[in-house]
Amino acid sequence: MNEKDQSASPQGSEYEVHTCTPALLSAAEISVCADIVVVGDAVDSASARRNLPRARLLAIARTKGQIVGVAAIKHERPWYAAKTSRDSGVAFAKNTLELGYVAVLPAHQNKKLSQRLVKALLAEYTAPLFATTYTEYMKRTLGKAGFANKGKEWQGRRHMVSFWEKGADAPEKV
Repeated sequence: MNEKDQSASPQGSEYEVHTCTPALLSAAEISVCADIVVVGDAVDSASARRNLPRARLLAIARTKGQIVGVAAIKHERPWYAAKTSRDSGVAFAKNTLELGYVAVLPAHQNKKLSQRLVKALLAEYTAPLFATTYTEYMKRTLGKAGFANKGKEWQGRRHMVSFWEKGADAPEKV
């Protein structure tokens, strides 16, 4: 559970992506991860700070020791899965975990770190997953990772949201 993937960006700085459980991070590192998620604007601060430490698995991107990106397989939330199923019109098991909190600091975007974070999580967690998003970039990232867009869009906090699923009926694209 400590996959390391180093590559150089066009500017020459190296990024390392690894997976871990939240318990292996310090409180300060969890706080940095939550700050990055909040900057990514997908969830509110309270939700990120409450739920990120409860995630099943995290993927962390670092450069020069600094955390610059994060993604998570969130903890089981049957009530949220049921709501997402209703909103999207897609039936799926309520114990299905969600891939989310995929966020990279603005200064480190456009280096395919989101794709690398998602790939690292999927290398560790092979059970069915769902994800929701409103951004075109994340839709492309999910599609490349083998998620299938299903159901209908619905109104989220501020944007129309789409449902994505990865499982036996959503084979990984090559």
